[in-house]
Amino acid sequence: MHLGRYLREMDVARAQPIHAWKSGSAFHESCAYFLSVTGTIYGSDADAQCFQGSPHQPPVPDCSCGFYAFRDETRARALAARGWKQVTMEVELSGRVLAYEHGYRAQHQRVVLLWRSDGTLKLVIDWSRPSEPSRRLGPPPSTAGADAPPPPDMGVPARPVG
Repeated sequence: MHLGRYLREMDVARAQPIHAWKSGSAFHESCAYFLSVTGTIYGSDADAQCFQGSPHQPPVPDCSCGFYAFRDETRARALAARGWKQVTMEVELSGRVLAYEHGYRAQHQRVVLLWRSDGTLKLVIDWSRPSEPSRRLGPPPSTAGADAPPPPDMGVPARPVG
């Protein structure tokens, strides 16, 4: 995945993450694990790991480690359209984040929404209910004005849609 020219490094708090988009595959029917386009398996709330060279905390500019994501969903959807069983994910990025022209590489990633290749919503992960590990159904969260949900908290409940 080509993100373009490197711009800068940022330290992003989990309470105010960067929203971005990526492509991957739901690795398990529960959608608790995902397979990246590079072949890495990760959870819905995960810290990046580097498997190359000397040990370090991802991402760093001189290594290819970290969670890759695009600034806009168009690039992620185009990448997802190329693969079998690919989904487009809306993610929250935090920790050390490297910014590029077209996207980011991040230390921490949390999957928020999953979209099928036909554009229909597949899964909403509800981070506002950390004490309930079960999955629940319901409409996707609103992002408009006063109806917007509170900022996400820690937890992993998810609910399939459709």
